[in-house]
Amino acid sequence: MDLGMARADHQVRPRMGKKVSGERYMTPDELEALMSPIFGGYGWQARFGRLVDVTPGSLSRWMTGRNPIPKWVAVMAWALTKLHQQGVPIVDEFRPVSPD
Repeated sequence: MDLGMARADHQVRPRMGKKVSGERYMTPDELEALMSPIFGGYGWQARFGRLVDVTPGSLSRWMTGRNPIPKWVAVMAWALTKLHQQGVPIVDEFRPVSPD
């Protein structure tokens, strides 16, 4: 599967650079291919959404192609994939730190 990303020895990197009108950094299929193994197939969108603090509506618009997936999401997906490949546990939610 061509994820539209540079590959070197199975390393995945998002396309970087200045966004040109109409350019997409990641397709919905690419985002699903990267995040589904990390967040467990069914329900991965809800878990990923909680982690990056985006609404279900935003995720839905990205996954249907109505809105392009933002660059920061492509970068986050790449970073989470790299951490997962290194065996770092990925949580699906962070809680605010309580002041001491």
